[in-house]
Amino acid sequence: MNPQSIKDFDRFLDSLPLNVGYNAIIAASIAWILAGAAVVFASVEAGKVSKLRSDLLAIEALKPPIPQMEYNNVSKPILETLVKKMEKLYPGVGIIVNGDGGITISGSAVSYYPQFRAAIGHIVNGGRLWRVNVNKICVGRECKGPSLQAELNVSMARVSEPTQAPSVAPTP
Repeated sequence: MNPQSIKDFDRFLDSLPLNVGYNAIIAASIAWILAGAAVVFASVEAGKVSKLRSDLLAIEALKPPIPQMEYNNVSKPILETLVKKMEKLYPGVGIIVNGDGGITISGSAVSYYPQFRAAIGHIVNGGRLWRVNVNKICVGRECKGPSLQAELNVSMARVSEPTQAPSVAPTP
């Protein structure tokens, strides 16, 4: 650096308050201090957000894999095979397969109630991982049609392989 340039800069700083005024210098100083404080605040907050994000990723990594439960209707051929066996066991009770998963059990008289109840129990225990929902059940005088009626929906539980819990995607 040239020694003359240092002298020129010193002369400029000495004459600055006279040329600009003290109020302008104070205002400019305050603006620079506020700008510096904003930069410091932003960098501190960015550090906190970065730490929070790394903590969140660490917590997400600790989540166990979650298996998925799915219920699918039992196919008609499987239900028809079961119904053929049951028709011989429960005389007086009509058992009809209504497509995939649907079974209707009916009896013409209340005196067939023990067979009716046993047939429902047989279906409930009919297969491994089966879930039986009762859509409609009617016993006695309130029934329109046969004195014993039950509409059941049979589905089979399927447990899929556990999938890793969703994680937060890293940002570039």
